[in-house]
Order: sequence, then C-alpha cells, then structure tokens
Amino acid sequence: MESQKNPKCENAVKWSKQFVSKQLEEVMFVGEQGANKKARDVVKKLTAYSGNKSHERHIHIDECKQIGLKIVSLEDDPVFQDLVLTVHHCYMHVFQSVPAYKAIENHLGVALFKNVVPKN
Repeated sequence: MESQKNPKCENAVKWSKQFVSKQLEEVMFVGEQGANKKARDVVKKLTAYSGNKSHERHIHIDECKQIGLKIVSLEDDPVFQDLVLTVHHCYMHVFQSVPAYKAIENHLGVALFKNVVPKN
C-alpha cells in the first residue's frame, strides 16, 4: 500500500520551520550580516530527520552552539538558575501530586491544568 501524505501534517511542519526561522532571524540574529541564511541553516539542522531521528531527542548545549544557536548556560548565572529551578521544582511537585499533564499560567497567577482522566 502506498503511503498517503497528510496535508495538515505537511502544513504544520512547513509553518513551524517558517516560524522558527523568522524568530531566529528577527530575534537571535537581528542586525547580523546573513541573518536569514544563519536562521535557515539552524532550522535545517534542527529538522534534519537523518541526524535527529526523533522529535523528542535531547540536543546538548554544545551541539546547539555548534549548529549556530547563541546559548548562555543557565549555570553561568546562579541567581537566574535558582529562579528557574524553583519554578521547575514547583511544577514537578504539582505533576507528582496531581495527575496533570499540562499546566499553563499567566502573569496574573491564573492557571489551567489539564488532568489525566483515570480509566475505571
């Protein structure tokens, strides 16, 4: 049986590549010579299935730097690291206490948690 292409999936991939490329060009590489090419090159490397094999593969900081991303290590700023880890630990506590799989919270403290519905 011949593989069917899914236009929704193809459009999602195309849109995400365009979105990330635009963000890299207009934020990370703003004002730099060749920003558009740098952004496209990073997106190409991040989305190359032959190298990544999986959407959920961890990409180490050294590899991120190697492909052209401008990375600042969290460990370089102990105060910021402590703040980030505090938020992380709070959410990990929530996810262990409540069968939630998604949490969204805004700057006003309004939160939405999506819970796992237990099967009977």
